[in-house]
Amino acid sequence: MKRKILLLIALVLVTALLGACSSARKEEAKSGAPQMADNAAGRGESASSAPAPAPAAKPAEPGTPNGGGNAPIDLPADRKIILNASFDVKIKEADDAINKISAAVRAAGGYVQENRQQGTKVQGRRVNMSLRVPAGQYGAITDLIRSLGEVSDQREWTEDVTAQYVDLEERIKTKEVHLTQLHKLYGQGGTIKELMELESEINRVTSDLESMKGQMRVLTNRVDFSTVLVNLYEPGAPVPIQPPKTVWERMQRGFIDSWNGVINFMGNLVVFVVASLPILVLLAIFGGIALLIVRWSNKRFRRPPNPPSPPPYVPPFPPDQNK
Repeated sequence: MKRKILLLIALVLVTALLGACSSARKEEAKSGAPQMADNAAGRGESASSAPAPAPAAKPAEPGTPNGGGNAPIDLPADRKIILNASFDVKIKEADDAINKISAAVRAAGGYVQENRQQGTKVQGRRVNMSLRVPAGQYGAITDLIRSLGEVSDQREWTEDVTAQYVDLEERIKTKEVHLTQLHKLYGQGGTIKELMELESEINRVTSDLESMKGQMRVLTNRVDFSTVLVNLYEPGAPVPIQPPKTVWERMQRGFIDSWNGVINFMGNLVVFVVASLPILVLLAIFGGIALLIVRWSNKRFRRPPNPPSPPPYVPPFPPDQNK
């Protein structure tokens, strides 16, 4: 039993030591990260020992790995960089542009993640494409997109995930060492309680390890495959110029337009009345209640009518004194 306890203590100490090493290497990776602008780009192998960043190499030619005619900057060899780009391009023929982009992406080893089209050739079409291309072919694909037409908006940005990558890599190594030690202890046997506790710990560490490996796969895919968003716009066909109309045709057209205007007005009026019915009913109810209150108050506080005033006194006509 004491030997088991000593082995467990040794396992905890080894795990703590590896965790401390992982944290130290993570801090070194963070402190060694260069200050990069929003348009900086690059990718490279993992900086497991976090050395100082290597100086930028000579720009590569368009279409070569890590290069392109308008790539943001060269890719440092010791960094993990995610490249992203977005383009708004006005083109003449949408179908031709889509075919060129799709063929170039497939030839480069990438794929079209999304392709959405809206509109018609008469009204004008808009195409939204989301591309995933190998980082080494990023420059070639972006050069092709710029050559398709007039670029009205362009944005390129990067994400430096070197510290996250190094930290995740070291945590995976630590979990693998921990899991190996647990399997060794489990193989040495022990009491049922000890074996159950070891089995529970093995399951927990295995679950954590698989989750970390999944995160590593996602992060590696984002580094290896750049995301390029392309918004294409194809103007609509011009409206054909109609020949001048005769007087009779103009009269017919004017009458039809006037009649359609009357129909539209009546339709809008009916819609307005029907839509306003709830408000009109509510106003009628409140108006009726207010009218009843006014009538009741007039009856309740009405003053009695004044009695008729007596007729004015008229003295009798005096007798004629001449008689």
